[in-house]
Amino acid sequence: MSTATTGSLISRSSSLPIPTTFALAGALVLLVPDVLSAAAIAIDDTSPAEVVVITFSDFEGGFSVNGSALATSGSITLPETDPLTFIGHWIATPDLPPLSRTIYLIEPTPSAAPLVSDIFTYNIDTNPNGLSTIQGSFVSDVNDNLGVLPREVNPADVFIEDGLPVLFSAPFLTGRLISDVPEPSTLVLFGFGVVSLVGFRLRNRSV
Repeated sequence: MSTATTGSLISRSSSLPIPTTFALAGALVLLVPDVLSAAAIAIDDTSPAEVVVITFSDFEGGFSVNGSALATSGSITLPETDPLTFIGHWIATPDLPPLSRTIYLIEPTPSAAPLVSDIFTYNIDTNPNGLSTIQGSFVSDVNDNLGVLPREVNPADVFIEDGLPVLFSAPFLTGRLISDVPEPSTLVLFGFGVVSLVGFRLRNRSV
């Protein structure tokens, strides 16, 4: 295409009426997933009532929790005594590589073998048509049975349970996980334990 022809096209498109220009721009936007309306999921385990709240939005292909199909957007509250499973489908970009991750939340008490507070695992796959699927589970330490942190865990997947959200994401998906912090009485007991241990060691040194 000659320079003259290119210049003519540019001149012609720039002379389009403003409403037509906005219409063309709007049509282009509809062809690409909008980051502002990307799918979102939040898992909130901060309630003292021992429940977990899962909030989700803009999952065009649907969202389900524990095998029960829900709407494309909404919220559900479930007891944290049992593991929770979920699956959601949203429109993304075709041919994205699969993603798997396990996030560990640990107790804020210093220890050579940190105690696991919560475990969040998710897997993401995308088909050639651009429909992404997230499938995962969340397990809480309500029964104090999750043990200690495995040694081989990537440090980037370990977070202290401090009441701040842990963020995760994928193309056209944002997520946050937030867990409770130990009760003040638990921290006080831990403090007394540390003081007693220090005093015991100092006493042994002086003998």
